[in-house]
Amino acid sequence: MRRFLLVVVAATLLRSSWAIIGGQPADGSFAYTVALVQPRIEGNPRGYTSFLCDGILVSPTAVITATECTSWLRAEDISIRSGLTPETQQNTTVSEIITLQPLNYTTLSYNLAVLRLSSPLDDIEPAKLAQPISTEFPSMPGRARLSALRIFGWGPTTNGTQSISSALNYAPVDTIDTGSCSEKLGTCGFTLNPTEKLCTSSDGRGAAAFGDVGGPVVDEEGIVVAVISGNPTCAQPNGIGLKLKVNDPKIAAFIKQHADLEEAL
Repeated sequence: MRRFLLVVVAATLLRSSWAIIGGQPADGSFAYTVALVQPRIEGNPRGYTSFLCDGILVSPTAVITATECTSWLRAEDISIRSGLTPETQQNTTVSEIITLQPLNYTTLSYNLAVLRLSSPLDDIEPAKLAQPISTEFPSMPGRARLSALRIFGWGPTTNGTQSISSALNYAPVDTIDTGSCSEKLGTCGFTLNPTEKLCTSSDGRGAAAFGDVGGPVVDEEGIVVAVISGNPTCAQPNGIGLKLKVNDPKIAAFIKQHADLEEAL
């Protein structure tokens, strides 16, 4: 019952549908976008598989995703489904969930988790992440081009269903300048941290939805600049979708520490 209530609360706060809007199938370059599934549901004798969220393979042994996708689950409740076609799909179990900080459903600040895999995914090239913002020179943007952005996800392409899509989809997404975003969110008492959050439009083309949470936001060079996150309740009525920047120093250090990265971000 506790898990059910948490899911209901999360869905209410996120206020989203389950589909990438205006998406089209992605190619194999983005196979690092994986799906989080729950292979066994307690009390279900059929072993029903439930789609949870998306994730990003950042090393052969680690996936990053949004904390909201895993906060009510144990590691043994989650499998990582990789592969772009039924012929190449495989499931890998999760051995450990590491969260950046406890989940705050009001702000969704630093809403990131690392999932440690029980066995490596050696046949998939991990994502390339934006370089972290310098703590010595915080005005430097780091390696993150915030133009021609695309979002990727396994979320269903039809509203009203929670089944995984048969194909990885993507769509372009429009950014909103920090000043305008901060002003809109300020009207409902939400303070924007522009180092941590990327503001995108939740209207029109490329509006990410609940089923795509945890998936990547990718720039024109193929670099992952952010993770799709859920939104505080005041964001969507203002036409705003918030994404978690991977080049935030706190986020970058957390990923580097727990994801077995061979090179510094």
